[in-house]
Amino acid sequence: MRISRVGHVKVTSKELSSITLIGDSVAITPRTNVLAVQRERPHYLGQEGDLQQFPFYEQPMPKLAARSAGPELFARNNSPFIDVGSLRILGLSASAVLHIGSTSFIDAESRVKHIRQLLSVEESEQEEA
Repeated sequence: MRISRVGHVKVTSKELSSITLIGDSVAITPRTNVLAVQRERPHYLGQEGDLQQFPFYEQPMPKLAARSAGPELFARNNSPFIDVGSLRILGLSASAVLHIGSTSFIDAESRVKHIRQLLSVEESEQEEA
């Protein structure tokens, strides 16, 4: 076991299931589902935001194949401390993890669906007129 010692951490922005953790953990499993709709002509229809309309969010996430047992790892740490002087993070988003310490298991998942709704040629011409 090692002890985390941190002098200074500044995180300016943290959103969408982001985690900042100093110390040890057993498991970290952040999850984020995002629907981003960008329109050339902004207007709200009243029915946006229902993620159930998109099977993308429910599909099983592909997992990496389990590694076969390899050689046993032996690590010797010269210091019982994890020392961090200073960190400056501008932003963490969409299941990002800032972790200073030890963990046994991390499984982060972020699903983002981008939709861009552009005007047709006819609509663009009408906008210009």
